[in-house]
Amino acid sequence: MEKSSTKKNVLIYGFSSSNEAPIINELKKREKVQVVAWINSRFSDEDFGNINHCRLKNYTPNRCPVHIYEEMFSNFMEFFFCRVRPKQMYLQKEKYYDYIDFFANYVNFFYDLLESRKVDVVFFANIPHLGPDFILFKLTKILGIKSYFFYQTLFPNKLIYAEDFSSLGSYIAKPKLTTDSLEIKNTFEKDLFYMHRGASLIAKIKRKFRWISVRRSAITLTYLIKFPYELAYKRRLKKIISHDVDFLKKYVYFAMHLQPEATTNPLGKIYADQALAIETLRKIIPEDWCIYVKENPYQDEFRRGRLFFDRIKSLPNTIVVPPDTSTYELLKNCQFSSTITGTVGWESISGGKNTLIFGDSWYDSLPGVFKFSDKFRLEDLLNYKIDHSILQAEFNKLYSSFANGIIGQDYVKIYPNFDVATNSRTVAELMENLTNF
Repeated sequence: MEKSSTKKNVLIYGFSSSNEAPIINELKKREKVQVVAWINSRFSDEDFGNINHCRLKNYTPNRCPVHIYEEMFSNFMEFFFCRVRPKQMYLQKEKYYDYIDFFANYVNFFYDLLESRKVDVVFFANIPHLGPDFILFKLTKILGIKSYFFYQTLFPNKLIYAEDFSSLGSYIAKPKLTTDSLEIKNTFEKDLFYMHRGASLIAKIKRKFRWISVRRSAITLTYLIKFPYELAYKRRLKKIISHDVDFLKKYVYFAMHLQPEATTNPLGKIYADQALAIETLRKIIPEDWCIYVKENPYQDEFRRGRLFFDRIKSLPNTIVVPPDTSTYELLKNCQFSSTITGTVGWESISGGKNTLIFGDSWYDSLPGVFKFSDKFRLEDLLNYKIDHSILQAEFNKLYSSFANGIIGQDYVKIYPNFDVATNSRTVAELMENLTNF
């Protein structure tokens, strides 16, 4: 495709960390696009109010046409689950119907911003999953405005850009950005940097209070209020766990996600309700097969109420295994693995075991990955054998569509050669190219 010669109007959402903000400053300095608005919590050039708390400024209210609002309202429930993720429902003074007001204000605010600034392209630093960003993202799709979000991969200095959730793992329509390749070892084991932290309740408390030391004191009160609920969650989990784990039985290994995270909401859609995924799995596998469910070691009480565990407990041959059960032993002996979009699916196929996922994942186009839908047939999965050489070739095609760069502070630690200035130029150039195509 040919590039447009007209300078495009760009709206930026996020990019507020110490290694992200220089990217936008570089983009503005290069003057190849016009940054007409930059919405973030630290570096905005203008005052839009408090976006996260829906105290909005400098916009024309009630501007969104009725037909646009009606179409947007189909996204309300997903917005609701995105919006409540920062705090538990029992900590919120707002009621369910207050979120309709939030929703309406956000729709009108972003509609006015997009129209008044004549925005051509919107960039999100991450998958839109916090509420306001989700509304803006969905609004761009309805209005036909190009928008991209970025997703940092597990591979050093490699990121994915995508225009919608379903294309996150697709390389078909993307240009080849590199000739680099990466050898995939034929093993389940992976060294995942984000798993190198304590998972005990004491470790969680230490992390919370480390954050509290540099954040508002209100968070201290929030966590103290949450603490009894977390203890109750631990008791419920301990009660449902079974130590009767027989690796000789036929079973499917279901790895649960940490919530709240974008990997389940919005990428999991209705299966952000992980109990629903387990219930669905129970319906499609043989009755005499077990499901071994393993909770995420860093999970707290969010979306883990009493009824959640009751739903799992009611399912025959469905066992919640102890949290210290080896993931790799579970993968080695299972018929196949299952998750919403989690890394366990990637671990599974790289070790030669098929996986069934319920959402949109970066690896979902690779051999051995089956995505649940009304067209899914269990026999197709069971009859498929992963050829590692084909997996390697397909992965390299996907890998060639990954861009260089880091957006996200946590991923700097896995790339020792990181340099802020170099990274800023690299990602800014990528954004220019995406804008002008």
